[in-house]
Amino acid sequence: MHTNGSIYIDESEVGTGQDRLKFLANTFRHAVWLNPQSEQEWRYTYTVGMIRQVFPMFELTLDGLEKAVQHLMARN
Repeated sequence: MHTNGSIYIDESEVGTGQDRLKFLANTFRHAVWLNPQSEQEWRYTYTVGMIRQVFPMFELTLDGLEKAVQHLMARN
């Protein structure tokens, strides 16, 4: 989340991870996020909330995948 943050000490990135996710969302307008965590746990994780602000989020289950595909098809 930190500007110019990186997981590697000798690497400097431009922008935050959230900026990169927004770039992806703007580049690929028909996109969703499949989350392997149970939807019941999403409200307890800050990062999940941040990603949900950028991408529509669905559980990584058969039901969640079906909902994600329906969401993407409805956007056409």
